[in-house]
Amino acid sequence: MLTLAGHLLACLFWGTLIAILLMFLMHVGIVNLSSRRRYTLLSTLVYFICFFFLMWQTVRLMGAVYMKGYVDDIRQSMEGSLAQLSALDATAVGVKDQLSQQYPFLADYISDIPVDEISPGQDASSWVDYVVDYVHYELNGYIAWRVGYMLLTAVVFALLLARTMRKKLPPSYVGINWN
Repeated sequence: MLTLAGHLLACLFWGTLIAILLMFLMHVGIVNLSSRRRYTLLSTLVYFICFFFLMWQTVRLMGAVYMKGYVDDIRQSMEGSLAQLSALDATAVGVKDQLSQQYPFLADYISDIPVDEISPGQDASSWVDYVVDYVHYELNGYIAWRVGYMLLTAVVFALLLARTMRKKLPPSYVGINWN
């Protein structure tokens, strides 16, 4: 249980840190592209809303990265439990249900595995390879989706932020220019 809490805190920490970095890069990009802009109350509000959107996405992204590590860590445990189930001549559906109960963090991914491709006579290590590869494939797709969503969010909020910022007026010179 402490490991789960540690992973949750790590996901929150790294997700927040990445969101702060992305917001800093967005700020630097906007300032460099349009140097005559000032923050207003509305643009500050947009900036903080963007931060929370990006933080939510980066925390979820870091959760998927930690989940990939979790899948790699439990490979040996899965091989042992699958060897016991295959020794009992369990069906692929039964193995899938047993794995979902034994590893609740991966239950959503395990339930999506097509059981037609798993034959009951297969060796336990090939079952584990298939399950791990399938979960990695799904998590890679999820990570790619989060990265794409973060980029789209950053672009939309950067445009919205640039629209809500006030333009600085050039400094006015008092006096007479004798040249």
